[in-house]
Amino acid sequence: MVGAGDRYQACEELIVLEGAVSIPGEWSGERVCLGLEFGGAETLVVIDGKPAQAIDSQHHDLLLADPAEGGRVYNLRLEAYTGSIDAQTRGSWTGAGDASITGGAVQVTLKTAELQCVDRSAEALFYDLSVAFQAAKTMDANSRQYVTIVGALERAIDLVDFSQGVKSDRYYASLPVARECIQENLYTKFHADKDFAPTLWATGHAHIDTAWLWRIAHSRKKIERTFTTALALMDEYPQYRFSASQPQQYAYLKEDNPDVYGRVKQAIERGQWEPVGAMWVESDCNVVSGESLVRQFLYGSRFFEKEFGRKTDVVWLPDVFGYCAAFPQIVKKSGMKYFMTIKIYWNQVNKPPYQTFEWEGIDGTTLLTHFSPLGGYNSTMVPEEWNKTWNEYQQKHLSDSALYIYGWGDGGGGPTRAMLETAERAADFPGAPKIKLSTNQEFFEDLDRQTQGNRMLPRWVGELYLEYHRGTYTSQGRIKRSNRQAEFLLQAAEQTASLALWEAGAAYPQEELERVWKLTLLNQFHDIIPGSSIRAVYEDSARDYEEILGVGEGVVRRSLSAIGDLLSARPGDVVLYNPLSWERSDVAEFPASLPLLGQSVTDLDGKPKTLVPLRGLPSLGYTASPAPADIAEGREDEALSASAHHLENQFFRLELDDNGEIVSLYDKRAAREVIDGTSYCKGNSLLTFEDKPLAFDAWDIDIFYMDKMTPIREARSVEATEQGPLRASVEVTRTFGAGSTVRQRISLWRDLARIDFDTEIDWRERQTLLKAAFPVNVHSPRATYDIQFGNVERPTHWNTSWDWARFEVCGHKWADLSEGDYGVSLLSDCKYGWDIKGNVMRLTLLKGGVSPDPDADLGRHRFAYALYPHRGDWRQAQTVRRAYEFNVPVQSLQIPEGASQPSNAAASSHLSFVSVDCPNVIVETVKKAEDEDALIVRLYEAHGQRGRVHLTFGAPVRSVTEVNLMERETDETGGDAPLDGARIALEYTPYEIKTLKVRR
Repeated sequence: MVGAGDRYQACEELIVLEGAVSIPGEWSGERVCLGLEFGGAETLVVIDGKPAQAIDSQHHDLLLADPAEGGRVYNLRLEAYTGSIDAQTRGSWTGAGDASITGGAVQVTLKTAELQCVDRSAEALFYDLSVAFQAAKTMDANSRQYVTIVGALERAIDLVDFSQGVKSDRYYASLPVARECIQENLYTKFHADKDFAPTLWATGHAHIDTAWLWRIAHSRKKIERTFTTALALMDEYPQYRFSASQPQQYAYLKEDNPDVYGRVKQAIERGQWEPVGAMWVESDCNVVSGESLVRQFLYGSRFFEKEFGRKTDVVWLPDVFGYCAAFPQIVKKSGMKYFMTIKIYWNQVNKPPYQTFEWEGIDGTTLLTHFSPLGGYNSTMVPEEWNKTWNEYQQKHLSDSALYIYGWGDGGGGPTRAMLETAERAADFPGAPKIKLSTNQEFFEDLDRQTQGNRMLPRWVGELYLEYHRGTYTSQGRIKRSNRQAEFLLQAAEQTASLALWEAGAAYPQEELERVWKLTLLNQFHDIIPGSSIRAVYEDSARDYEEILGVGEGVVRRSLSAIGDLLSARPGDVVLYNPLSWERSDVAEFPASLPLLGQSVTDLDGKPKTLVPLRGLPSLGYTASPAPADIAEGREDEALSASAHHLENQFFRLELDDNGEIVSLYDKRAAREVIDGTSYCKGNSLLTFEDKPLAFDAWDIDIFYMDKMTPIREARSVEATEQGPLRASVEVTRTFGAGSTVRQRISLWRDLARIDFDTEIDWRERQTLLKAAFPVNVHSPRATYDIQFGNVERPTHWNTSWDWARFEVCGHKWADLSEGDYGVSLLSDCKYGWDIKGNVMRLTLLKGGVSPDPDADLGRHRFAYALYPHRGDWRQAQTVRRAYEFNVPVQSLQIPEGASQPSNAAASSHLSFVSVDCPNVIVETVKKAEDEDALIVRLYEAHGQRGRVHLTFGAPVRSVTEVNLMERETDETGGDAPLDGARIALEYTPYEIKTLKVRR
């Protein structure tokens, strides 16, 4: 076998070493370990063909046998992974620290490779003395506990016989005597005192980032190594409890190593292993949609129930970069009760005022929440941490316990043998909290019991905003755009497939859709979608989105084809589908090849397209070849015009300067100027900022970015490119910085009251932030931002430190600034970073981070945003609907030549699945139920109002039952809704999510 000191070289590769060891005959009956240190690599040790344990920078020994059998031979295979150079240099690979980078490769060293005979008494005494010594160092030297511990240490050490050296028989014979002394005078003597000590419920875990400084392929091996180590330690320490989240990781293990997965299931059955969290991955909770969060819980919970026969009540998200205000309702309606995180403790300015509290969401739902007081999730089971944890806990008047999370993480690894030996001695240790090895479920059930009905339990209302990592709303913009497209396309695919199933009897592609939904959820992991991973991760992610979008488009095409026979569509006709839950009049963009009358245009890619006016598209429904009669009859809007410095339609008159910036935007309907001409910027100013955060380049935007602002001016060209009859446009081209180019098409519509900014950027900037700014003539102390299943208000001033810390915030499809009778909404098709201070609305477009991906965001980007001035506030202006229309395209399919004629000549040319009579109620989702022949309809209230809504189905239904997000009836759901033909009435409350199971 290879020996200590040997060096090996690889780069993200597997190094395999094989050999054998034999137990010496004289070691029969002894405790024998294999000592390994493989600096620079994470290693899985396979013994006699079975994974035994991982070896990394924190796990150096492996128990081979206790008692050992003399002469027994063990065949060894070491599977060592070096990790990426990024992970090594950042110290985030659990084998890092001893590696060197040579010629673009990681060089690692096998530092130790030896068979070890361990004296049980010596090992036990070592931990007895070590724990006591470490605890004493944290205490006041005048305290009773300190004096007691030091006295016990002195007496025990005095009994160790060093007279003939540490290898003598007299030395080893004295060790049990010394251990009996310290046990009697310390570990058992003060048991009674612990009855009044606080309790730290200690749960072992290993935070494994599904991707970060390594690809998903490498995470799969991390999972195998870490889980194998946890199982090996469970065999030695029956009291050990290990928690692991992310059903996706369990699914990987099941596929990669069924034997280890089977052992995990056995550990779950006997109560040593806790599946926790129930989200498919530990997902980002800022930029992903509400429906995506629902699917995280739906697929994750179903996996736990199917595989392990149990559910968890604990949402486990220690490392996510902030939590939206819709989250408590989503959690509760997913059948869960409790929430644990750590990350809010990382706030730069304002520390959380409490660690145990009720968190109230935008709809009023509350969720029992606990932050581990230590503010970390990689604790190492040392006395200093125990005391700090309890000292930091601020709700001692509510509870006598707190959660303590220990084990090496980020790159996996988990608890070590030393941690578990320490935990055994900490159960009853003077001057320190009791350490109770437990599961998260047990801790929260006890916390719930202690706080139930206590009026002193504090409440936090609204989002849990992380005052840190604000750049994650923007980094890796292409992936964020793909995610937005995937979310809406998969919902459209489910809708069309559902209607094709009900109306045409077509097969529903449930397995296919579930597979790409899970792929979408995987890429929403909190170091993928936020933009904080290495370049290779985004190369993989781009391929995933190509597959997701391809499958989604294929499902839509097949479904539209199946439904075509029910319409009066004939070969050559076009079937259109409206994925939105209101009758839609809009302008859609179609390939020029479709036989639809409209305005011929060329998009920014140079591809010919046709703009088609659509009138009265049915709610969540189909129509066949609607005749755009207005254009067919030659009707034009004489007010629609464009020149290099002027755009005008029936709604607005817009003036541009020589740089293509808006100097005036006059709203004809309200007879008022929209742009504030006294501001530091003009309308649609593109502003760059030096963006050099103190740390975490891809993650962070630090507030001093504002100190160095450079407007992008001196346009290379400003020219009118479209003159109607549906759209008039001016195209502006600018170059700037390190060779970047931005082309924008600024457009007014004949019939739509918004200004569009279709944008293409070739981005070459590093450590530079790009924002679009609009100073508007609106005064309001608060702005409104779209989030999952609703919206939140945030201040436009910096009165307090809490206001100041929110200098960059997350929003989804729109943000709005309104005063009493007028306002302006800014719509976005894929951007999530916003800041509105005073009357200047700014949307963050791009960020040029250099770490961990030095090439992040370089290259071509395509996106759009729109300005929507309106009378009244955002509710009266129906901003929610206008933002959906800006984001969700009409789906279309041309019936191919040679297709069969409609079988039903009398078939209707229109078909609507369901419509609602309240503009504030949005039907978000229509899909097949997971477990029966029914459809799921999910809707939500979007304006913060209460009332009654009527849903009218386009076909007879047998029953409509309210269910939770897991598609099950509960005591909290409303049961069957009374049917009036194809119509039902539902009561709703502000921002309430309702899920209905509809049966034909």
